[in-house]
Amino acid sequence: MEAVNGTTSVTSNVGPNSPNDGIGSFGTSFTGTYQVFDVAASMVLNSVDVFATTTGTVIVELLNSSGTVINTAATYNVTAGQANSTSTSVGTAITIPINFTIPAGTGYELTLKSTSTATILRNDGGMASYYNIVGSEPTFTDNWLFDIDYWYDFYKWNVTVTGACASVRTLVTATVAAPTTNPTVTSTKNICQDSIVLLTASGSTSSPTTLLFEGFESNPPAGFNLNTNGTFSDFYIEPYYIEGSQSIGLVSDSWDGTNIRITQSSPINLSSYTNAELTFYHICASEPGFDYGYVQYSTDNGGSWTSFPTSAYTGGATLQNSVVSFDASSYSDWNTQFMINIKIQEQRPATSLWKRESINLTPYIGTTQFKVRFRMTYDFLQIIMDG
Repeated sequence: MEAVNGTTSVTSNVGPNSPNDGIGSFGTSFTGTYQVFDVAASMVLNSVDVFATTTGTVIVELLNSSGTVINTAATYNVTAGQANSTSTSVGTAITIPINFTIPAGTGYELTLKSTSTATILRNDGGMASYYNIVGSEPTFTDNWLFDIDYWYDFYKWNVTVTGACASVRTLVTATVAAPTTNPTVTSTKNICQDSIVLLTASGSTSSPTTLLFEGFESNPPAGFNLNTNGTFSDFYIEPYYIEGSQSIGLVSDSWDGTNIRITQSSPINLSSYTNAELTFYHICASEPGFDYGYVQYSTDNGGSWTSFPTSAYTGGATLQNSVVSFDASSYSDWNTQFMINIKIQEQRPATSLWKRESINLTPYIGTTQFKVRFRMTYDFLQIIMDG
């Protein structure tokens, strides 16, 4: 993400206004001294102020980081009336026209050329607060003495930043829900450093849509089909529940350990949504390491089935078989209640034993024949899975 201002120009003054700034400690400077600065975006240095104690010439040069002169301002002649500062008092500011266009770069030096003849003031302390200011254009970084308590020669830099004033790009993640109406945004505005612009949007509202809800309060359930190859009754309405008054239990007394399952009756079209999630409550009290409850999906109306990958799971269980599947060891309290104390199955489970699971369906957005199913596999003997 970046903020760009188009072609807006912003003119401002940067740096101290006079030698009275800081702690007010100043003295006369000498030629060849300079301020070091960086430029983040192309700018124009329009002018600087100096404070002269004698008449003479002031010549301002711009050097790059290699010490090469890249621009020289016109010679300015300080008159007697302007030279009204002393080594102990600050007089009238003298504005020197510069008009340097300076491209982005680091280590520039603005120098009082050695052939200048006027004597001007510098600061001798308390100037550190003007250096290395984040967002300043330019950013002052050093000076001739390599001591940021000092400030040399040039005050009240007047600069104009023009062109595309862009912020540093920052990676962001945005989640956008499909609006029920087309949003409108206030007209485009030009912005730049230190600007505050209010943008407003209207007309876009969205709310979650429940595409399938099954509380297993009826037999058979409305939203799922019961499928098994077993020879005995493999499903029954449980007295255990997390909400309502009952749930469905997957119970096998048969020898078919692969096909006890409940399957979504009708497919769902996910093509018009931007994100989706499957949530459910269950207790999978199956023998650890032998019997498992799988959560699976189909994108072709049940023609083929795949177990959800662990990357789609956003719950808190210990998953089994490197996919979204569970047994009693998936939660420690399941293991304690149902495996260590096996007879506890005859009692109504505590509410805390019901676990809410969530699976991210966003990778399947775009499919039009989406289904889910819950499937049990086991070796032999009776198993129970409530949900």
